[in-house]
Amino acid sequence: MKFIANREQLLAMVKTVAKVVPSQSPVEILKGILVEAQEGVITFTGTNYESSVRCGTKAYVEECGGMVVNGKLLLQMLSLFAGEDVSIQMNQNNTCTLGSGTARFQLAVHPSKDYPKPELPFPEGAVKITNISSLAKNTVFAASKSEKQQIMTGIRLEINGESVRACGSDGSRLMERQQEAEQGGKLSMILPSQSFRLLADLVSDKDTLEAGTVGQTAVFSKEGFLFSCKLISGAYLDVDSLKKSIRPEYSAVIDAGALYKSLCTVTAVTGESGRVNLSLRNDALQITLSSDTGRSQSSVPGVVMKETPESGFYYSAGYLQEAFRRLSGTVELQLSAVGMLSVHTGNVFYFQVPMREPVPVKKTKRQKEAA
Repeated sequence: MKFIANREQLLAMVKTVAKVVPSQSPVEILKGILVEAQEGVITFTGTNYESSVRCGTKAYVEECGGMVVNGKLLLQMLSLFAGEDVSIQMNQNNTCTLGSGTARFQLAVHPSKDYPKPELPFPEGAVKITNISSLAKNTVFAASKSEKQQIMTGIRLEINGESVRACGSDGSRLMERQQEAEQGGKLSMILPSQSFRLLADLVSDKDTLEAGTVGQTAVFSKEGFLFSCKLISGAYLDVDSLKKSIRPEYSAVIDAGALYKSLCTVTAVTGESGRVNLSLRNDALQITLSSDTGRSQSSVPGVVMKETPESGFYYSAGYLQEAFRRLSGTVELQLSAVGMLSVHTGNVFYFQVPMREPVPVKKTKRQKEAA
């Protein structure tokens, strides 16, 4: 195998593919990138078994063939070159030579036949989708981290007519983002949250992708790029029914950015692991957090339609911070009679269940004497 291609194009493709290649793996060849050359086209493929990426471009191919090169080393070599073009040639002794300008490197490689090359089919009836990065930003954080809830470790992505919805939930919180569909159509899938995060890292919101499914595989593609991952099977949480079941009793309109800053303030002393108390009083959202290390308070001015009881409701401070870090502008905050919290913006819905009031830790006899 031997070909010559533009260095910047090669570097960009290898950077993309390298993101799916595991840096640590008991299977040595999985740390590599499959390089293939065929009649004017070269492709780079990487996989971690759950997700796979393939990038391709035109090139001057002198000899067709394939090999597997360590992804980290290949990226380093291409980054060090200064020339406009790069030549890559596989030698007979399972090595390859990379050259650009006056620089030359030689690396050990694996035969392409030993690589677990993933099937990357192109689905029929694919639909167009944009803003993948924003969809992931607003949903992946809320997905479950526990494999005991496999279905909840996924992100539900649904295109129905003129609407695209993505949802992540771990059972105690939920974030859903909606946007307009590019061309309509229907598509519903549950993607592993880490795969969806990876896809979002490989593309930008401006990219228009073709999305579809083939069997138990999801496929996203654009010119010169194809991403696939395994689907999660099962029945996902019925978000529409959840929304209908919420009966708001107390509500206010506040600024999301101001609330996030206040949460950062109150957790500066006590930490994010505590339970924060929220109450709506005196045209403001009152925020209080107490722990063994201290007590902190803050408030966010807003328009309160109906005040909560003075005792308020308790929530995970860390969960609230994660959610409001991703929200901006004016939002409507609603609480049910038992404290079920929901937040509404133009295209985002957030839900979080309340927690029990923390039980004060009793001081030991020694602590009392010291006080």
